[in-house]
Amino acid sequence: RIDYISDAFNDLLLRDSVKKMGPSREEVRQKLIRPADFYIQRGFSQQILDEFDVGVCNDPSKEMYERVVFPVYDVNGKFLVGCVGRTLVNAAHKWKNQKGFKKSEHLYGYWLAFQAICQSGTLILVEGQGDVIRFHQAGIRNVVGIFGSKLSDTQELLLQKTGVMDVVTVFDRDEAGDKCREDCNRLSRLFNVRHVVPLVDDVGEMSIEEVQGLKL
Repeated sequence: RIDYISDAFNDLLLRDSVKKMGPSREEVRQKLIRPADFYIQRGFSQQILDEFDVGVCNDPSKEMYERVVFPVYDVNGKFLVGCVGRTLVNAAHKWKNQKGFKKSEHLYGYWLAFQAICQSGTLILVEGQGDVIRFHQAGIRNVVGIFGSKLSDTQELLLQKTGVMDVVTVFDRDEAGDKCREDCNRLSRLFNVRHVVPLVDDVGEMSIEEVQGLKL
């Protein structure tokens, strides 16, 4: 089982290495348009948004035009593998994945959280990008996002690579969050899984004090 996990993860790293499908992180940062006022107004600091390279696309020729853009990097945090955009205008779809980006192969913030996860021995799972960033702003760095309400086999593999035994989920208190919790129950065959249900409906809307008050 351990050999299988190691081989499968090495295959994942090899795919990232071969693809180098996007620019380097430094190249991404040079093209960012900041600040992302939409999130500043929601209580996110510019410092924390900069740490995650969050910016706004104002180029009409680009796929993410008029969206707040969340870059997603490889497991080493060196190359862009895709991005996710949150609309700034009225649109049928609030969130949009960059064409060709396979969200099921990645965990948001994984490269930033890896060291903290290994040091703490606990991994915290949340749904989205804003949730991850809110936790980081609250000083909780061992957290990654699953891009929605379902954990894929590849994402599970990434969890195993950290070597932790304890997984804590903090999903929204709504129907989608319930689906997340139900889906993640399957992790109990490999991890000690505990679900923490917040008192508010949207984790990303929690205050810093509310995040810090969670019994993680």
